[in-house]
Amino acid sequence: MNELTVIIPFLNEGREIYKTLASIRHTAGERVDILLVNDWSDDRYDYEEWSKFFGTSYIRNDHRRGVAESRNIGVGNIQTEYFLIIDGHMRFYDDQWVEKLLSNLK
Repeated sequence: MNELTVIIPFLNEGREIYKTLASIRHTAGERVDILLVNDWSDDRYDYEEWSKFFGTSYIRNDHRRGVAESRNIGVGNIQTEYFLIIDGHMRFYDDQWVEKLLSNLK
């Protein structure tokens, strides 16, 4: 079981979500859980399909709740001891970022 969940609350981020998910999976593989929290996006991107493709969990709010509440929803739905909340347009370049982060957290 993983120790870390990356929570990505977002609204209308488009292809940035795909790029961020690809970045996480490229550098961390399956060593982290990922949870997407869609705050009622209406830009017609298929975020749920991307979630399936990258093996992540996915929540779509039933109405716009805002970034703070979306973060809280994410934290309330993780199964790991640790979590990292990021924006939907972030990238990872270091293959050891998970271990470095967990080392500091512990």
